Parts: sequence; C-alpha cells; structure tokens
Amino acid sequence: TISTVGYGDFSPTTTLSRLFIIMAIIVGVCFFSTEVSNLVELHKLQSSGQGRWKPYKGNSHVIVIGGGVRGSSSVLKSFLDEIFSHKHGMENGGFGWPNVSFMASIDQPRELREGIASLPRHARARTNYFMGDPTRHQ
Repeated sequence: TISTVGYGDFSPTTTLSRLFIIMAIIVGVCFFSTEVSNLVELHKLQSSGQGRWKPYKGNSHVIVIGGGVRGSSSVLKSFLDEIFSHKHGMENGGFGWPNVSFMASIDQPRELREGIASLPRHARARTNYFMGDPTRHQ
C-alpha cells in the first residue's frame, strides 16, 4: 500500500500532484526498506549477545556473569527453573519474575542458547545474553 494511490477512485490529475505522489512513493519505499534493515540488524545483535538492554521501570533484574555462563550445567538449569517458577509469579502473590541477563566474554554457548529456548515463554521474554567484559568500558 506504500506504492499505490488507492483503488483509482481518487488520482492526481495535475503535473504537480503527480510529481508529489511519485516523490511520496519513493520516500515511503526508502523509509520502509531502511526500517526493515534496522529491525533485522537489531535482531542479529540481540541473537549474538551484542545488543543493548533497556530496563523496564519497576522490574527487578538478575545479572549472571563469569565462568558459569560459559557452559550450561545442571546448576544453571536449576537456577533458571527456580527463578521462573510459578510460585514467584504475580498471580500467586509473588513479586513477579525478574529480568535475567547473562554476560560472558564469548559468543553465547550453544548449550545455553538451547537451555534458554527450552524455557517457558514468560521466561524467554525476560532473558537476555550479552557478550562483553563488564570490567572494561567499551
């Protein structure tokens, strides 16, 4: 619909209005292409752990850094299961689930990616992975 004028019931008749519509179509297509490219790039960054995290007002968060993030273990799985258990959810009078951010100096390990993917939907939405060193300013 960006590159169409409509059903033909209304169409530009003067040269100036036709030029305006041509420019509006070109600008619209360029804008749409740029925004789609930005969304794809954002998805790539977040998937690789290089995106940015923006906290939500009023929500608590847990940051997990260090060697435990580099590999998946039964301790890490138990930790995630406990944090995102339904007894901590709002519906049971709890404080709600926190946002959990993992940080390591390497790409996200396959085991951790698979472990996060196996979490329930409410937990996946609150889990992020970042690649970097928290002791260095970048």
